[in-house]
Amino acid sequence: MPRKGAAARKRAREGKPPVKPGKQSWVHGTKLGFFTAYKEDFIAAAEIQETGAFYTRIAKLYLKKYGYNTAWGGDLEEGQDTADDVDEDEDVDTLLPEVAEARSAYYTKLRNKIAVWYHAQYGGNVRTKQVPKTFKQLFDRAELEPSEPTRKRELHYYSANFYAERIKPRFITRLAAATRAAAERGEKPPAEVALRQQVMKEAWLAETPAFRAEISQTIDKLHAAALETYKVALANDTPSTAEEYSIALNNAAFYLTPFAEAAQQQFGMNVSILLCGPVPDRGGRIEVRSVHAGFSNGLVPRIWSDFDRGGFDAGQRSFVNFAHHCFTEEECRARALQAIPSASVSDSDVDVDAHGTPAHSPNPIPAAITASNTPTPTATATPHTPILTPTPTPDAEPDTTQFQSFRNPSYGMDDLFPMWDTDMEDAGYTGPAVGAALRWEMSLMSPAECMEYMEKLGTMTPEMLNLANERAEAQRRAERASNEAAAAAAARARDERDKAAAPEGAGDEGDKAAAAATTRAHGEAAPEGAGDERDKAAAAATAGNEVGARGEAAPEGAAAVEHTRPKPKPAWRGVQSGGVMALERPEASGEENEGQGNGEGGWKDYDKSGWPQELINAFRAFERGKTWGGAEWVSCVADFVALEQASGYPVKGDVLAPQGEKNLRPEEIPTFMQRRRKWEKGVTLTSGIGPASAQGSFADRWWAWWMRAQPAARVKANGKLGPADAIPMEEWVKFSKMAGKNGLLLYMGGLLWWGEAAAAATDSKMLLGDWRVAVLDMACALRVAVAAKDNGLDLNAEAENEAVAEPTTRTKRKKPEGVEDEEDKENEWPKYVNGPIGK
Repeated sequence: MPRKGAAARKRAREGKPPVKPGKQSWVHGTKLGFFTAYKEDFIAAAEIQETGAFYTRIAKLYLKKYGYNTAWGGDLEEGQDTADDVDEDEDVDTLLPEVAEARSAYYTKLRNKIAVWYHAQYGGNVRTKQVPKTFKQLFDRAELEPSEPTRKRELHYYSANFYAERIKPRFITRLAAATRAAAERGEKPPAEVALRQQVMKEAWLAETPAFRAEISQTIDKLHAAALETYKVALANDTPSTAEEYSIALNNAAFYLTPFAEAAQQQFGMNVSILLCGPVPDRGGRIEVRSVHAGFSNGLVPRIWSDFDRGGFDAGQRSFVNFAHHCFTEEECRARALQAIPSASVSDSDVDVDAHGTPAHSPNPIPAAITASNTPTPTATATPHTPILTPTPTPDAEPDTTQFQSFRNPSYGMDDLFPMWDTDMEDAGYTGPAVGAALRWEMSLMSPAECMEYMEKLGTMTPEMLNLANERAEAQRRAERASNEAAAAAAARARDERDKAAAPEGAGDEGDKAAAAATTRAHGEAAPEGAGDERDKAAAAATAGNEVGARGEAAPEGAAAVEHTRPKPKPAWRGVQSGGVMALERPEASGEENEGQGNGEGGWKDYDKSGWPQELINAFRAFERGKTWGGAEWVSCVADFVALEQASGYPVKGDVLAPQGEKNLRPEEIPTFMQRRRKWEKGVTLTSGIGPASAQGSFADRWWAWWMRAQPAARVKANGKLGPADAIPMEEWVKFSKMAGKNGLLLYMGGLLWWGEAAAAATDSKMLLGDWRVAVLDMACALRVAVAAKDNGLDLNAEAENEAVAEPTTRTKRKKPEGVEDEEDKENEWPKYVNGPIGK
């Protein structure tokens, strides 16, 4: 047996080519160079699936160079550019019919040969885009897809609809005759099925042609309708509208949970499936949804998101950041449901609880943690309805205990505890007793999360609940001590400021009397010449002396009366003769007006000893505007601090910033609140910066929200705002009560983020000009609110209404009769539409 390669060596000895020459390709010589020059054009056309136009173009170029008479295996002579028979000026309309027909056939064959050659040579270089299979294609077709309808046969339709009328009588007669004939011959009777089929065919053929045509047309119409229904069903398989995407995402657990569990069983590994993109139910916001298979070992099995919250959040933030580079704003807006615009999150709309369970799930049931080998992946779910688990809020920090409390100070204890007994029973709570401190902590949650939290309490052991009670009690004591210290420091600073600011002989006798009343409220002697007997009586009444209220002087060293809110300032502050406001800003160490002209030099060194921590953090953030905010921002911040000072630096004010309809507040505000109010970090705007005339921009949404906080008298009939100082000061009483962390501070935060984004933009000059209009308007409103505070209008309004009892765990805060506003309606506890939880 010859060795491998013997034939090749033999051909080499004989001087022959190494291999037998095969049939030469029709593309060689100059043709090869001609076709190779268009390689990249072919690949580009193939990737966009436009090869037909490419083949047509190359065929025409070939004919211009080689003509119609060049043999398939032939080529041009060396140095020749075009064939001899090519005539660029030839009039093709004058060709003989047989010549035109031959050329047409040649062109068709040429184009096909070009397509075959390019596909064979460069088809492997084409980066074709693989179309992913749909979910239904991954599963059994019979289970999830309707079968394609088939057209009924005329005979079957005729039998199904006309058997009793046109076939049965004939069949009965024929069957009787055939049975008798078979009996006479001694044979078996004929099979009824076969005889019926024969009779049916005979009856159909006996019908008139018009009748058969009508039956055929009816069948065609029915088949067309069934086919249209089938196409719609297949089209809905891949969502295209926001509503379809919403339904698909809500039903995703039906597909993803079996996938995750099957993959876990198949490969013996933990499985997590994360989806990230615009969520229709969240107004098109880019968020993450996930399902998990695989639990940690231990007494309490946990999925990944619960076991390592920090690590999971880090991965989630990275995924969301990546998705922001995958979806445009137009795509997000197109994905949003019309009923829920993108700026759509209120304080009570907490995304998730500590286990990543939707806080808004209808009628959730408590999920008892078991030690089973196959625990369910989701923490809570409606019976027979898998719920795709939303992942935790990206910037949420882990709590020190098993459960995380997303605080919402919009709801007080008196809003919660009248419902406690009945709702806990309705929710099926049978766990250990919940202490008052833990109840107080729950009162700071949103209603939806509070209900979720109450469900989880039922699954806790007494030891776990005792630890939660102790932690809540310690936190409550610490917060109470901090508030008392802050209030005491604020009171001392206010008293020292009032005494230092009162000029000698300021105002008339009535002003001195008011100053005397304020001074005696702290147990100090009234200044000499403090007014007549009526003024002394007022001062004595302020000090709590019943005898003095009858016209006697207050006893020396009278104890100061405890006030639940700041005491009125002397009447001479903030008012000049003629009623013109001379509004002041809070005093500071340093020159009064030095540096107001530039942005940075006007910042004052405030005494922050009485400030709550939230205000301190916010002021540090406001200082970031030194370089770009200008004098307008300096003035606005000073006016805001003045209002907080006039209110006594409260942690929470008497009136909250309006929430209103969800599309009337920038979504950045509730997101900032849910993410633990991290003032040190900037907030990225979710839409365009401005201008205010651009619908949907941050400027447009901020102005819409700002208008809801204004007194009704300031809003004109055309929907525009009038000058802030052109309406009576009494109209600003409610506005002046929007102090604290959930009041006007949120508007200031919105202005800060707006200004930062505008300063960093390419067209910053125009955007900052639009921003300064909002800053000036807010500063003017703040100054009027400070004047209303300084003149005691808010206290006078309270004095005209009945006293309000201090809320307790069993006392409902009363509202003055006849007073009802939108804020009261917006902050009411939401009513259950489908009944209490657990029913």
